[in-house]
Amino acid sequence: MWYDPGCGEGLAGNCWQRVGWFPLWPGESKQVLPNALFPDVGDDLSDVNSYYCFYAMADDGAKWYGPYPRGVTYQVFHRCDCLHYTLSDFVAGFRLFDVDDYDDYTITLVPR
Repeated sequence: MWYDPGCGEGLAGNCWQRVGWFPLWPGESKQVLPNALFPDVGDDLSDVNSYYCFYAMADDGAKWYGPYPRGVTYQVFHRCDCLHYTLSDFVAGFRLFDVDDYDDYTITLVPR
């Protein structure tokens, strides 16, 4: 999830793009951006935004989460999140992080 006031064109508010899911196996990595939404980003995340959020869960029940709740589905999704979204299977707490001026950024998910 990343801040994107342009996704809610004409709507006032706190608009975020949310995309999921990205399946990973232990030791695997996944490049989230650039993607079809931002094909020309190259490796410069800070050109899109410096604030991103994530939520992750493992088959064994481990979760990486934070204090920002959003409804998500079990199916692949892409949403502009400016308004209350009611079609969801569960509420996930997203964790916010700041990439600052970094061109790329890696988060390593380590179970506790």
